[in-house]
Amino acid sequence: MKRMRYGLCLAMVALLSPLQAQQGGSVVPVTAVQQVKFPDGIDNVGYCDGTLLISSGGTLYAVSGDDGHYRVDIDTTALMLEKGVDYMVRCAQMPGSLFFTRKDSKGRSLLYERYTKAPGKYGERQVKLGKFNASIEHPVFSSDGRALVFVSDSPLGFGGKDLWYSELRNEEWQAPRNLGRRLNSEGDEMMPFIYGDFILFASNGRSDSRGGLDLYAARLVAREQTSDTVSPYPIGFCSAYTLDVPFCSANDDLGLVVNADGNGGWWMVRKADGTSQLMAFGGSIHLVRYAGQVTDADGNPLSEVTVKVVSGGKQLVNTHSDAQGRYYMLLSPGQPYEVLFEAADYYKESRHLAAARKDEETFYATGTMDVTMHSFEMGKGYRFMDLFNSPVSSELSMAGRRRLDSLAKYLTDNPHLHLTVVSAFRNSSDIAFCELVNEARRQTVVDYLVEKGVRRDAVMVSTVVPQALAEGQSQQATTATQASSQTVYFVFSK
Repeated sequence: MKRMRYGLCLAMVALLSPLQAQQGGSVVPVTAVQQVKFPDGIDNVGYCDGTLLISSGGTLYAVSGDDGHYRVDIDTTALMLEKGVDYMVRCAQMPGSLFFTRKDSKGRSLLYERYTKAPGKYGERQVKLGKFNASIEHPVFSSDGRALVFVSDSPLGFGGKDLWYSELRNEEWQAPRNLGRRLNSEGDEMMPFIYGDFILFASNGRSDSRGGLDLYAARLVAREQTSDTVSPYPIGFCSAYTLDVPFCSANDDLGLVVNADGNGGWWMVRKADGTSQLMAFGGSIHLVRYAGQVTDADGNPLSEVTVKVVSGGKQLVNTHSDAQGRYYMLLSPGQPYEVLFEAADYYKESRHLAAARKDEETFYATGTMDVTMHSFEMGKGYRFMDLFNSPVSSELSMAGRRRLDSLAKYLTDNPHLHLTVVSAFRNSSDIAFCELVNEARRQTVVDYLVEKGVRRDAVMVSTVVPQALAEGQSQQATTATQASSQTVYFVFSK
């Protein structure tokens, strides 16, 4: 039998939802988001035997490869079955069987099992779930093999397509039950995938939708029995919540699949014109959601603060605070991060953290990190009296070096600002000596700042003492003469 092979071309894609566009960057640290170009339309996406499966035009394709190099072949396993197979899945507790769906003459999607009759010999049989006679689409199994979750347009649901499940008892699949209002809506719920303790699915009928079909997560099994979780297998009793960008966009997002290692996967994007794209991503999606507020020293919220996350020398996140100074980001657990906060006219702030998950009930663990950013007021004079080693010296003291280090950082963090250095030593009747001290001090300060990376044209000098002085910026001196003789003023301007 002839095998068909398609070469796949990968291209970096900017897939922005309204939220992502508003915040100015990705908040999910996926290592790559790539478009896998597939020559035909995509009808369904699944995962079987460690391989991504794509259904297109009545043919099932297998996608293999990673690291940006993918290959697509017509699935040879599907060719061994009768025509019309559009989906296949394994049950971990039944390794000798292969489950698949196929439409009947009425257009219903029915579930079948290909099982081992004898070594090297196989049989096929329809899997009946009690007296359930509606369509069974996109089935997935729980890790223990006790539950089968699928999609059906049964009129007994809440509207459109719903998620249903059947429990395996005494080697018989029981009559299906609807997964309930917490997961299902009046719209469509589609393409479920079980990832660890969670179920991932697409829905377009929920109030928090960002546009069309969005991807949602819910805990698969309720950990505590309550009045409405009396079923022997209590699934469908945990609330669902939307996943984050880039997995939810203004287009239809569905069919999220995570690979067997949990370090990457795929999802499908369907555009308004009906065309579909297969997107590949790298990195974990079992994330820690950090949120916080950025304020100034007076507690006022700062908007449009750039928040960047760096790990291993690579920038993974780039987002901004909103009008209330609030921001959030999603980080993969188990690795260290540096979080950088940048805003015009403020010192850059840096925080180090190690994102970690414990035993959370939600798909995203949570963490909080509030940040206060510091600044100088433009046009106001700041005075320091400990820059030099003596009242008549131009040699910087250790305290003076620390102060100038801080000023140099502020200027390099804000290269659009300028600094005026004012030295006004007048504690001698020898005017020439006073001028020499002032000139030496100004030159010492300027040279030190330039040595620390400040542009020379960003620093100006003056002998005019600023009228507006910042309160609380001077140290107490033993005498007025000592204060005057050692004071240097700094004024920032744009």
